[in-house]
Amino acid sequence: MKQLILAIFFLPLCAIAQDESFPLVLPGPDHTLVLVGALLDDSRPTGFLRENESFVVERADGQMQNYKRIGVVTFPASAAELEKRTGAFTTEILNKLSVRTIKEAYDRLVSTGPDTLGLLLISTEIQEALGLIFVDRDRDPGVSSSYRITWQQDGKEAKQMEAVVKAGLPTLSERYRGNTFLTTDSTVSVSWFSLAQHFEGEMPSFATVYRSVGDTEFQQVSRLMVATDGVSDSTRVYFSETVTPGQRYRYFMRVSDFAGNEGPASDTLYTIAVEPAKIARISNLKTADTLGGILLTWDPLPRQAVYGGVQILKSRQVGSDYVELDTIPATETRYLDTRVINATSYFYKVRPLILNLPGSAPLAFSEVSGYKKGVDSLPPTAPRVVNASVTPEGIKINWQPGDELDLFGYYVLRGTSATNMEVISSPVQDTVFVDTTFSVQQAGQLHYALQSINLHQVVSDTSEVASVTLRQPVVLTAPGGIQARHTVDGTSLQWDNVMLRDDNVAGFVVYRRKEGDENYQVISPELLKLPFFTDSTVDKTVALEYAVASVDAWGNQSILSPNTALAADLTAELAAPTQLYLRNLTAGIEVAWPVPLTVAGKQYVIYRKAAGQAEFSKIGTTAVNSVFVDKNVKNDTLYEYAVGVASGTAEGNRGLAQSIRRQ
Repeated sequence: MKQLILAIFFLPLCAIAQDESFPLVLPGPDHTLVLVGALLDDSRPTGFLRENESFVVERADGQMQNYKRIGVVTFPASAAELEKRTGAFTTEILNKLSVRTIKEAYDRLVSTGPDTLGLLLISTEIQEALGLIFVDRDRDPGVSSSYRITWQQDGKEAKQMEAVVKAGLPTLSERYRGNTFLTTDSTVSVSWFSLAQHFEGEMPSFATVYRSVGDTEFQQVSRLMVATDGVSDSTRVYFSETVTPGQRYRYFMRVSDFAGNEGPASDTLYTIAVEPAKIARISNLKTADTLGGILLTWDPLPRQAVYGGVQILKSRQVGSDYVELDTIPATETRYLDTRVINATSYFYKVRPLILNLPGSAPLAFSEVSGYKKGVDSLPPTAPRVVNASVTPEGIKINWQPGDELDLFGYYVLRGTSATNMEVISSPVQDTVFVDTTFSVQQAGQLHYALQSINLHQVVSDTSEVASVTLRQPVVLTAPGGIQARHTVDGTSLQWDNVMLRDDNVAGFVVYRRKEGDENYQVISPELLKLPFFTDSTVDKTVALEYAVASVDAWGNQSILSPNTALAADLTAELAAPTQLYLRNLTAGIEVAWPVPLTVAGKQYVIYRKAAGQAEFSKIGTTAVNSVFVDKNVKNDTLYEYAVGVASGTAEGNRGLAQSIRRQ
């Protein structure tokens, strides 16, 4: 697992003296920070200005070089001056240093330096109070400016530096995504991550976390450092706090740099402060036989936002065949099951439905049984909406099911007239029946009807009648030819539409075989009503032959049309691997990929570019069932790799690129 390195940020006077890439001036939306310590060397033990030292800060705006003095930076000359400068932060400094008086704090800082303040140095106010930075609150960020900082000793110039800051503000464009979320009834721990690095030079980023409780507005709750993954350059933000049990919470954050430039809002994470093991279940579940059905009752659930409803399951067999009866609000404490039949036992499962919280699982059911007294002898209602149609398999009859709970099945009746019908089936426990028992020589009308039968063997009245007309199959006209071509979606097929000339043709069936094979295989999933079809299951690297036949309503087919041949399309063989695996080895950077099913006649071409390079360069080739090790790499350099496929003199497009930093 990658090790996360947390950069604890402070600005000692000499920290950036020798690093020319480190920014001397940091522009922000409300102020511009001048890192005056860049003029000092690293020989001093504390990192603070001495009593006889100061920084004089001058600024010139635009193209003019008329510098004007805008401030002087010094270290507090006394404990009283330190207290005056730190203001509201004085108490925090005392607590951090574990001292009681500002005099003790002042002496501690003078002797040990700013390191002892730790994360308090995130505050620009404290940095400014200690003379570590200069805060320019009057600069217009829309105008370029030049700064001149003069380090003086005993009023004389010891060193001078200049820096130019361009017009505009830095942009932190990457949006942070939710990463982890852990909730109990007393604590919430969340984290966000981004694959992009927002640091400018060695400057770390900060994150401001915002929270909403219930339906309240978001409020700022913390300002944190950003954790940096030193291997992949990704960044993460971690936050944890104590919460009130049962409350709903929402969190999001914004990343910012030391000058206060903010990035976009992160994902918003939602949770409820609850311990999954402490969520109450359904208790005291009971049933009662009532006039309207079986009444279920239970004790009220706690009024907590974690509950989304109450789920009720039902079965007529204990321990099996449960179906969902209903889902009701979590505030309900009873449910009347009216879908019951007399003299029947029922078995119920009831549980609360909870929100999908991190670490939670569905709650266990509470179970109970009930019995409905009485005797049922009423006949069921007749089936409704009866339809009949001729299909290749036979005559298909379908209908709408009845509403009775004790319904056992249906009888199918058939006859040549509506007044002369007889039962042709055993009880059908479905709403579809296909009649294949009539004579294949049958011609004319057939009439169908149904009757319902319940568990007490009571039969309903006869339903409405549905009729079909039969005709005998005839010789069909075959399509005159078929055309085939490769497309992105597969093989596109078109043929002669003989339905325009032959009224007996109800559709078409498409056949396919490999070049050289003797037998065709049907590839159309169902009867085609139009004279075209796309074969999406085709292997484009194989030469194929296609043919088509006409079909009537009975499933009779014509002879096959003249076939058409389609040559293999080898461009599919040049598809690049869909995934690359990169890792650092002692010998270099290993580039690997999933091995494809076919490897004959192909090889992989490896391309690379380093950070800052615009174009990829070819660095080698290798077999597709091997790996490639790039030995010509430099440490601490970010590389990007891509792979293409070559077969003979042809080469396909490169696949998606992957990045890795050489360690």
